[in-house]
Amino acid sequence: MPFVRHGEDITYWEPKSSDVFGGDTFWTPKTVKGRWEDVAELFRDKTGQEVVSRSLVYLDIDINVNGYLYRGISTVADPRTLPEALEIRQFSSIPDLRYLRKLRVAYL
Repeated sequence: MPFVRHGEDITYWEPKSSDVFGGDTFWTPKTVKGRWEDVAELFRDKTGQEVVSRSLVYLDIDINVNGYLYRGISTVADPRTLPEALEIRQFSSIPDLRYLRKLRVAYL
C-alpha cells in the first residue's frame, strides 16, 4: 500500500493556450489541498489508449487535462522546468449516489 498523506499542498498549473510556436502556456500556479498517491493504475488517456499512471491525485476542485500537478508548493511559471511536476493525463469527476459530492481524481 502506498504512503498517503491527507490534506497536503499541491500546486496546479492550468493550461492557458498554445503560443505562436505551438507550445503550451499556463495560468499562474495555484495551491490546492488534496491527497497524492504514488500508485500504478491502468486507465485510458485522452486518446483512448490504455496507459499506466505514475500517481493519482484526489482533489476537491475540477482541473484540466494537459495541466500539471506538483506535490508541494511552487511559484515556478512553467511546470515543465520542475522534474517532479507531472502532466495530468486524465481527470474524472464522479458524483455520489445523491449528487451531493464528487470524487475527483487526476491520473498522472
